[in-house]
Order: sequence, then structure tokens, then C-alpha cells
Amino acid sequence: VYSPTLLGHPLLSKLKLAKRQFMLDLCTSAVERTFITAGQEVFVEGTESRCILFPASGKLEYTTSMDDVPALPLFAGHWACEASLWMDWTHVGSLMAETACDMIHFTADAFRTLAQKQVQCFAELCEYARAFAEHAQTTVEGTRVVLDVWID
Repeated sequence: VYSPTLLGHPLLSKLKLAKRQFMLDLCTSAVERTFITAGQEVFVEGTESRCILFPASGKLEYTTSMDDVPALPLFAGHWACEASLWMDWTHVGSLMAETACDMIHFTADAFRTLAQKQVQCFAELCEYARAFAEHAQTTVEGTRVVLDVWID
């Protein structure tokens, strides 16, 4: 049920192909679904992030107090707050639903607990975490800021 929404994420897509049990366990034990109403705040700048979010339907808008970052729309196929999986993360922006939204999410704690039990995924998880950390460092050193959202 949740898999189609989650598979837009490169790590989860790779794990589905290589480590089906990890994705099955993630979807059955950690993933939750929340319905958000239009105008509802999903998270607010300056608060702690504890989960990764995937819009399954609807439209959201991400904003920051940084002058050089425009408002960014989020739709199905996007995700937010991935950094919380790999490090302690404080939101650098806010996310609000512009329309009613169906959101899929799982907590960083649930992801880490599952990852510790799935030894066969260790190499893929480490490789991805290293790449994520490198991206974050490069972005900060290049004066761009790592945001809560990932949009190409």
C-alpha cells in the first residue's frame, strides 16, 4: 500500500530491489499515514524533526525565513526531512498544506531500529548515509543551505 509513495526515494527504491524484506518490514511495522487538512502546518521552522515525510496526494508549500530561498511546492513524489534519518535535525523552514493531503511517514527511530535488525542492508545504508553527509557538507561549504525538502 505504501510502497509506491516511498519508492520515489532513491535509497528506498534500491532497498526494494535488493532487500525486499527490509521494505516489507518498514511498510508493515514503521510506516504511518496521516491526513492533513488545507491550511494545516505540518512542521515549523526551528522545531526538532523526528520523521521523514512523503506526500502521497495534495499540495504543500515549504517556506523559510532565508531571503534567497523561494517558497517551494511539494507534491507526491517529493519528500521532506530526510536529514532526520541520518543526524539530529532542526527544521530550517516550515511546511504547510495548501490542499488536503495524504502523508506517509516514519520516524527516524523506527528506521534506525529496523536498520539495526537488518544486517544484510548495512552496506547499502552506510553507503547512502556517507553520500548524504557528503552532500550536506558540500552544500554548507558552498554557502547553499541544506533544506528540509529535496526537490530536483
